[in-house]
Amino acid sequence: MDYALDHFERAIRTALAEQGGIPADQIELVTPKPTIPADLAFPVFRAARERHIQVPALARALAGALRFNDGSLVGTVAAAGPFLNFSLDPAGLAAAVLEEVE
Repeated sequence: MDYALDHFERAIRTALAEQGGIPADQIELVTPKPTIPADLAFPVFRAARERHIQVPALARALAGALRFNDGSLVGTVAAAGPFLNFSLDPAGLAAAVLEEVE
């Protein structure tokens, strides 16, 4: 069974690959430090190095380029230095979890 957090991660991976042009082997999602207000983060170091782009510039470009459908569990996308941070949409998460429980 796919859970809400699986959908969240898959939506991010798909957007990074399809909209951001990041090859799947360069997409590594990590858990941000507890002081970072995000649920998952994408360190852009490797992707920036492959493209010969400054790391923060690529993070900002991706944050501006990625779009998620209505009903997506991705609430916000924000560039923070060398990271692209993703946060869950609280209402979407609540609805998805209630559906899983049913």
